[in-house]
Amino acid sequence: MATQDLLVKRGTPIVFKDSGGDAAITLQNLAYGAGRKSAMYDRGAGSKPERYLVTTCFQHETAPQVGETVDTYLCQSDGTLIDGNLTANDEALVSAALPNLKSIGPTTVQVTTLKTNFIKRFVVEIHERYFAVGVWNGSSGDNLTNTANVCSVTFTPLTDELQAPV
Repeated sequence: MATQDLLVKRGTPIVFKDSGGDAAITLQNLAYGAGRKSAMYDRGAGSKPERYLVTTCFQHETAPQVGETVDTYLCQSDGTLIDGNLTANDEALVSAALPNLKSIGPTTVQVTTLKTNFIKRFVVEIHERYFAVGVWNGSSGDNLTNTANVCSVTFTPLTDELQAPV
């Protein structure tokens, strides 16, 4: 009897960061108790992957406290209506909009050492053509690093690939 493997094919990563990525999000020196939403990313027309591996990378400017979080959110749009009634631009994110975005999850501080990258991975589904990422700095007194492009959120498409029978 022939068997087939169902594998995962990783696509080209989509990077959200201060500059030089695929979509801008101003994370440099993001204040504690504040948030930011990226510019919308256009996945293009036609069939697109539904699942994405999300990799967050955050660093604080001052020694953070163990257990503090930086929370990541997904904002989708059909090109007309945007989750949270936000704009398509890189913009401040107010806490009142968070319940209308999809929570991806928290990245938690593990140590108080300066210049430490806190990294976490999640898998999410994206159903709309356009999407953006929201970041909420939930720390109690520590801004994100004041160096551009250290903090980022990356979405890597995951496509199921059915292998030929063997």
